[in-house]
Order: sequence, then C-alpha cells, then structure tokens
Amino acid sequence: MTTTNGTDVDIRVQDYLNDKLQTEADLQNVDALLQNVQHQQELLKTQLKEANNVLESAVAASQNHEASLQAQLQGFHAQQADIDQRLRTFTDADTSDDAVKSFEVSMQKLRRLDIATGYLEILQEADQLSSQALAGLKNSSRSSVAQYVRLSGIGTELKHAQPAAEGAAPHLVDHVEQQSIRLGADLKKSFADALKRTLDTMSWPQSGLDLSEQSISSFTNQVELLLELQQPDLKTLSENTASNSQVSMEPPVLFPLEVMVQPLDLRFRYHFSGDRPTNRLDKPEYFLSHIIDLLEAHNDFLLDYLQPILDRYSRSYADSFDLLYTDAISSFINALLPMVRKKCLRLLPQLLSQPQLLSHFVNELMKFDDALRETWGYIPIPSALDSWKGLTWDMLVTHGYFEPWLHVEKDFALARYRSIVNAKDCDELDYDSLEPGTTKPTKGAMRVNDLLETVTERYRPLSSFSQKIRFLIDVQIEIFDQYHRHLADSLNTHPLRQSALSRQAAAPEANTADGKSSATSIPGLTLLLRVSGSASYLESAMHDWSDDVFFLELWDELQDRARQNSGTTRSVARDLSTAQIAEKTSAAIALATPTPTDEDIDT
Repeated sequence: MTTTNGTDVDIRVQDYLNDKLQTEADLQNVDALLQNVQHQQELLKTQLKEANNVLESAVAASQNHEASLQAQLQGFHAQQADIDQRLRTFTDADTSDDAVKSFEVSMQKLRRLDIATGYLEILQEADQLSSQALAGLKNSSRSSVAQYVRLSGIGTELKHAQPAAEGAAPHLVDHVEQQSIRLGADLKKSFADALKRTLDTMSWPQSGLDLSEQSISSFTNQVELLLELQQPDLKTLSENTASNSQVSMEPPVLFPLEVMVQPLDLRFRYHFSGDRPTNRLDKPEYFLSHIIDLLEAHNDFLLDYLQPILDRYSRSYADSFDLLYTDAISSFINALLPMVRKKCLRLLPQLLSQPQLLSHFVNELMKFDDALRETWGYIPIPSALDSWKGLTWDMLVTHGYFEPWLHVEKDFALARYRSIVNAKDCDELDYDSLEPGTTKPTKGAMRVNDLLETVTERYRPLSSFSQKIRFLIDVQIEIFDQYHRHLADSLNTHPLRQSALSRQAAAPEANTADGKSSATSIPGLTLLLRVSGSASYLESAMHDWSDDVFFLELWDELQDRARQNSGTTRSVARDLSTAQIAEKTSAAIALATPTPTDEDIDT
C-alpha cells in the first residue's frame, strides 16, 4: 500500500517537473518554483491544522451532548419511577398500568364534573337574568331589556355551539331558549300595556289627539323600549336571511305598531264582519278603501312622531333594521296588512261560486295593491332587490286562487266575444271609424279589439310573469284564433274560394241579373272588404302593442327566460315550456341561445 502511494507521488512529481521544466530556459526558474511549492505546502499545513481543531471541537460538543442526553434520560427514568410510585399510592394499585386506568376513570369523572358545573352556571345565570329583569320592570325598564338581550344572546350562543359539540346538552339549550321566550313575552306584555295606556291618554286613534309634551315623551320612551326588546329577534332574522338568500322573508311587524293597530283591528272587524251593512260580499272596495282612509288619517302623526324614532334606531342597529323598512308609513302598512289578508281569505271561498263577484274582488284588490305602491310608496324590505308582489299575488299564487280566477275571466271574455260575433251588425263596415281613404273595419272587428284591450287592462297590474303569459295565451290569443276562424269561414263563402267543379256546377246561378259573376258583384266585393278591413285593422292594432311598454317588457322577459332555459327541461313559466309558448306566440323564442343559470319560475 505504501509502495503504491510512493509510486503515485513519484509519478505526480515527475509529471509536474516535466510540465514546468520543458526547456533549458525553464531551469532558471527552479528557485521560484521551489518557493511556490513551499508556500502551497505551508497553506495546506495551516488548513489541516484548522480542520483538526474543528474536528476536536465537534467531537467535544458531541460528547457533551451525549452526556446531557444521558443525564436527561436518567432524570426521566427517575421522574417516571416517581410518577408510577405516586400513581400506585394515589390509586392504591399494585402496578403502574392499573394505576393509569384508575387515574383515567378519575379524570373522566372530573371532566363530567366540570361540564356539570358549567351547565349549572349557565342555568344560574339564566335564572338570575330572568329574575332581575322581571324585578327591575318597575324601577329600570331599560336594564330589564338589557338583561333580556343578554339572556337571548346566551341562547343564541348555545345554539351556535351545539353542532360543534355534536348536539350535546339539548335540554340546556331548550331550557334557556324557552326561558328567553317567556321573559320576552312578559316584558313585551308589560311594555305593550304601558303603551296602550299612553295611547288611551292620547285618544288614539281618534282625530283629536292629545299631543302634550308629557304624552309624546311617554309615547317615545315606550316605543323605544319595544324596539329594543325586538332587537334580538330582528338580528336573528337578519342572520337567517343572509345565510339563506333564497328563502323569501315575510317582513315582521314592529312591536309598537302591533299595539297601535289593535284598536284599528277591532274597528275593522266590527265594520267588516257579521251582518253589518258595510260587510258586503259584492263590495270589497269598502274594506279596502277603509285601509287607505286609515293611512290618510294617521299619516301626519306617524311622520311627525314615529319616523324620528325609526330614524334613530335604523342608525343604531343598522345590521337588523337594514332588513326592515325605516319608513314609518311602510311600518304602519305592514301592521295593517294582516287584517286585510285575513279578510280576503275569509271572502275568497265564498266568491268561488259567484264568478262576477270573484272577478270584481280581484280587480279591486289589484287597485288596492297599486295604491299602496304608487301613492304610499310601500316597500316592506328596502334591502331586497325584488319589489313587493302585492296581496293579489299572495291570494292568487300562495293560496291557489289564480286558476279559478283565470277560468272566470276567460269565460267572461269568450262570452263577450260570442255576443260580438253573433250580433246582427257584427259584419257591417264601420265607415265612420277611420279617416277617409283607409280600409274600413267591421263593427265586430272594432269590438273585438276593444275586448282585447279590456282584457289587457284586467291583467296588466299583475306582478307575476307566468300569470301574464297565461292571460295572453289562454284568453287573448284564444280570442284571436276564434276571430281568425270567423273571418276564414266568412271568406270561404266567397265564390273565388269554391272549387272549380262547384263553380262549373253552379255556373247558371253564379251570374247576377246583369250577367256579371257573383265574385265581382257588390255583395262579393263587400265580403272581401269586410274580411280584409277587419284583418288589417286588427293587424294595425297588434302593431300598436309593440309600442306598449307592458308588452315590450313581457316580450323581453320571455326571450330572456327562453335563452336561460334553452337546452334544459325547465319551464319558462309555470307549467309552460319554451315549445308550448313558441307554438302560441313566435317560433323565434325556440331559437334562443342557451345561457345556463338558475331561474326562479315560480313567479
């Protein structure tokens, strides 16, 4: 091994010298070459020394670390032996394994004890809050509200924490919730009774209200207490709606307004129930106009004294009141609507057997909805993008009275149509209807057009797209189809429409007394004028529909829904597919470009 290494060194030295001393001139540089080699040797010795120092330090550190680990290991064994001894002593066990099992049982008992302690602490806090809130009603109503809010918050926190705890402590959650509900009901009754007394002092809802400073101060304070009491419910409602935006929300009635409308509800039931002369099945406008009268009577009071309170609370509780109306009039309307809704639901079953009264009722209800929207600006939920659909929509869609009403309106329209075409002067030309030089329609065509416009006005106020389409297809297009058949039947009686054989067979009779064909006679030409004039007149009327904003919006929405639902099995409107509507209206609808989306067709 040594011989091999020496040989390698000799070879490397020989190669080095051969590289550096290739000519005689290179011998003069031998001294410089030796100095360079000696310098490199010194550098290598220095590096070797430094490496040895580093190695010695690393070995020393390793030995120290090993000694430390050994010391820690010995300490751990000592601690383990001490713990085992203590466990055996504490649990009176012979072995460490038995001691650990016994200790785990004790720890489980301790954890259950901690849970039970927390359980009892929550119960104690809930009981204290409830007792203090009820006890403080006489001295500090606002502190009672604060304690109720705290109790309600505890119930909400327990509900939110329960899923993470795998549904633990359901009885505790239910107990706190029920206690919160009972306390809220007690506080609400107390505050509502106080507000009732103040309203009685003010002579509400009479015309001559006592608006003294003391009365207004009491009214303001009690309204604020009820609004603060309702705050947890409004916050919960806000959170639920925000987490599930697909769910339609009925706007809640504010607690103060519940109290204020109670005497109005009693008066409403007095006048519009039983055998009162104002309670007439054929006069729904009586109770509907009564609601409008109430708005006009109390508008000034609501704006002057309730509106400032709502303004303050809408700023203080923006997270909850953002869901609600900050308009006092809309708040008042929302409190009045339940009595109207109940009255409508009592009337409608009776009206099903009386078509004329049903038609009149729905027409008056649509007028009522329009008055609330246009005259009083009723917007129950300002943050919602959709406008208020109205009581009419509620009755027709939610409670299922649309089909009976549509059937009634269709029967009325078709009966009116039959009376038009069966009239003796139906096919007479109306020479005075249009300007000179234009094709004259028949009186029947003009009456049919008037009927179609009347039908349009009947369903124009509807908020539901599906209902509008149903009226268009089931009533108006049906009238068009029937009148088209009427004109076609009239045209078929013209000689030019008869077959060649029938004309030849009837040749002797087909000439008039002056030898002219009946096709070109005055009666024949008059028939052509009647059909042509009627068709042209109705065609012109249909062109006018294209300038009506109502039909433009209906057409745009129809095309938009058809595009969104193209290529799917979804309906464009309730129970109407794209193909069914295209068959009745325009084939262009079926060619809509697909745009995938989730469209709510229930409206």
